[in-house]
Amino acid sequence: MKKEWWTAGIILAVVLIAMGVYIELSENNILLNNTSVNFSSLENQNLDPLWQTYNISIRGFTFVPFLLKIKEGEKVIWINHDTQSHTVTSDVANQFSSGPISKEQSFEYVFKKKGVYEYHCAYYPYIKGRIIVEERK
Repeated sequence: MKKEWWTAGIILAVVLIAMGVYIELSENNILLNNTSVNFSSLENQNLDPLWQTYNISIRGFTFVPFLLKIKEGEKVIWINHDTQSHTVTSDVANQFSSGPISKEQSFEYVFKKKGVYEYHCAYYPYIKGRIIVEERK
């Protein structure tokens, strides 16, 4: 009887440790990669699990980060944290343009082709950013 309780205790400890490690690793991945993945939106979709979503903050009249490297097919979401409205407008005409983004609103875009994408805010043209899209192998 004592041996059974000891075995059950060890199994329970291993399960709890494994769950704690999984939760900790999940939280670290989100913080380290600066990405936000909504797993519920991936249901019933045939997506490569390595594709990620990246966030760029519009804060203090700057795009943070200014430079971002991603792979083909990945999504970038710009979130405006300034009180003033901003835009995310490609330097190349008709490539992408958000229109006005109010405070705490967002704009998202999926980059389908490799290349260098430079963009700015149409209201404040000195606010600039760059996305480097690398080929997915």
